[in-house]
Amino acid sequence: MTNQNKYIFWELLDKYSIEIPIIQRDYAQGRKDESRIREGFLKSLLEVIKDESKSINLDFVYGKIIDEKNSEKKLIPLDGQQRLTTLFLLHWYLAIKENKLCKENIERLQKFTYETRISSKEFCNALSTSEIKLADIEKFEKPENQRLSKLIEDQNWFFKSWKKDPTVQSMLNMLDAIHEKFNTVTDGNLFDKLICKNNSSITFDFLNLEEFNLTDELYIKMNARGKPLTKFENFKAEFESYIETAGDNNHVVTQNKAKLDNGWLDRFWKLSQIEAADINEAPKLADEMFYNFFYNMTFNLLLEKQDKYIKINKDKENEKDYSVIKDFIKENNIFSF
Repeated sequence: MTNQNKYIFWELLDKYSIEIPIIQRDYAQGRKDESRIREGFLKSLLEVIKDESKSINLDFVYGKIIDEKNSEKKLIPLDGQQRLTTLFLLHWYLAIKENKLCKENIERLQKFTYETRISSKEFCNALSTSEIKLADIEKFEKPENQRLSKLIEDQNWFFKSWKKDPTVQSMLNMLDAIHEKFNTVTDGNLFDKLICKNNSSITFDFLNLEEFNLTDELYIKMNARGKPLTKFENFKAEFESYIETAGDNNHVVTQNKAKLDNGWLDRFWKLSQIEAADINEAPKLADEMFYNFFYNMTFNLLLEKQDKYIKINKDKENEKDYSVIKDFIKENNIFSF
C-alpha cells in the first residue's frame, strides 16, 4: 500500500462526497452496548491528536467511486462506514468547540451523508450547518439533561421522529461520549491538528474496489454481512493494539500480527473443517475456537498468579474449592469447543 492510498478524513472528504449506501447497516459505534469499545477508541483518538509525536492508522477503508453528472466524484463505502461516521462526528464537534465551523468547513462536512434512511440523511445535513453553543448545555437544570444530545434534540431544526432512527440515536450517543472525552481539553487547536495533512494524527488506507473490476452483485453480497462485530473480531482488534504497544521491535510486531490471520488461525481452521456439521459454518467455528483458546489460556495464566486454592462460587450450595488447576479444567470441561 503506497502513501498515495493513505488519507486523513478531511482530505478524503475534499476529494469525494461520501455516501453511506442504503444496503449498509445502521451506525453501531454509538450503541449503548458498545460503550467499552467506544471509550477505548475515543481515548486512542484523543491521545494521538493531543500528542503530535503520535499517530494511528485505522486500517483499510474499501469502497467504489462513482462519477456524478456534475463532475464530482462520490465514494460509496463498502467497509469503513463506522469509522468514517465517527470521524465525521468528531470533526463537527471540534469545529463547534473551537468556533471553526466556517462556511468552507460546513460545505465540506455536508459532503458526508447517509442513504440508509431519509432521517439519517436529514440529520447529518442539519447537524453540519448547526452552530450549537456547547456552553448552553449547562442551562439545563436537571443534571441528567446536561448532555450534548439533549441540546441537539432541543434545537428547532431537530425532528422528534428522528429519535426513532437507530443511526441518529447512535450518533447522539457517540456525540455525548465525544463531548465527555474532549470537552475538558484546554488545547484550542485540536481541529487544526486533526485536519493537518503534513503531520497526520489519524489516517487510514483507502482501497478503490473499482480498480479490481468487482461487480455490484459481489458488492451487495459483501455488504450483506452487516452484522455487529463478533467477540473474536473485537478481541482481535484490541489484541493487535496490545501487540503494537508491548515493547517489541517492528519486525516482531509485524510478525505476530500476521500470525493472527495466518499461521495461528490456520490451526483452528483445520479443526473447524473436521468439527463443523456444515462446511459453511467452519469459518465461524474457527473464530470461536480461536477466541476460546485465547480466553482459556489467559484464564490459566491468571490462575497461576492466584492463591493455591481457587474458589468457584456458582451459588451457595455448590461452592467448591479446587487445589489443582488441571482438576478444575477437567471437571468444568472449559477446553471443549
